[in-house]
Amino acid sequence: DQINLADVKYPLEHFKTFNEFFIRELKPGARPIDCMEREEVAVCAADSRLMAFKSVEDSLRFWIKGQKFSIQGLLGNDICSNSFLNGTMVIFRLAPQDYHRFHLPVSGIIEQFVDIPGCLYTVNPIAVNSKYCNVFTENKRVVSIISTAHFGKVCHYSRSHSHSHSRFGLLLC
Repeated sequence: DQINLADVKYPLEHFKTFNEFFIRELKPGARPIDCMEREEVAVCAADSRLMAFKSVEDSLRFWIKGQKFSIQGLLGNDICSNSFLNGTMVIFRLAPQDYHRFHLPVSGIIEQFVDIPGCLYTVNPIAVNSKYCNVFTENKRVVSIISTAHFGKVCHYSRSHSHSHSRFGLLLC
């Protein structure tokens, strides 16, 4: 895949480092949001490879094989994870050529925003299934709890430097 430079807000000369380009902004309208006025629709939070699971248990069976994984470990101690134990899980994984910013996928009120310190390990499937570290619970991440009219409480998790510059995200509801 190649990067479509026509979507990039600034010319290449604007970026002083590769990281600045990596977290580039897009031009307004480059990613139109369908169904913006419909609160019963969740949109894709990022340019990504998407995996959706009806339950957290399904995600453990199909993708996170062999990892010790819990919603509490994922969300940290500051968030009440019980609300999401039986929830649906959507995983967004970005590739190097993707636009590296997440946007909240639902309309609602942010009830809680927690910045959890940690490392920045890769989240490719090989790393996820590694026995040496648990990338979901050891990575630096940002967790937002959003109260919505249609979905109830929604948890948006992203592995990131900040809430908008990220390579991996989860949506639990």
